[in-house]
Amino acid sequence: LRESKLSNSKRFKFLFAGRFLSDKGLYEIIDSITIINSYEIRCEFWLVGFHDKSNISSINPDVMNQWKAIPGLKIFEPTDAIENFLAQVDCFVLPSYREGTSRSLLEAASMGKPIVTTNVPGHSPVDYGAMSPGTEDLFAQKQTFLRKKFAALSKEQRNWITTLYQATIQTK
Repeated sequence: LRESKLSNSKRFKFLFAGRFLSDKGLYEIIDSITIINSYEIRCEFWLVGFHDKSNISSINPDVMNQWKAIPGLKIFEPTDAIENFLAQVDCFVLPSYREGTSRSLLEAASMGKPIVTTNVPGHSPVDYGAMSPGTEDLFAQKQTFLRKKFAALSKEQRNWITTLYQATIQTK
């Protein structure tokens, strides 16, 4: 994945990519959007992913349809080209309650995207904005930090990730 810059959009853009599960912190994202909207902060939250009907914590599609009415929230279908979304956003979020080492966090970090995530096992290699799972005011708490520190953290995070992790494609 290529390094990317912060978007030039007037709206700050956050991205979540993954399965639409409550365990991934989607309810906290929705609560945060409501809080941020109440402050009249101009930003967008993009959710990219899919429903995992076999998982007990899967969010009901009817609930997801209700969420589409929330100002600033955009829900996208799954993609194999997440780098296209990452290139357009300012920050990646994964407020998961439990996780292994997340490929989506590694992809975001490799593109130099600042990350807001939870302080759970598996996130520590890319932990630059971690907080406890279930924090309702997740993004509102971090808005000053995010605005002031993104460029420096993005570069440091990208260098660290590209040094420690490397995915290679093998062809015959």
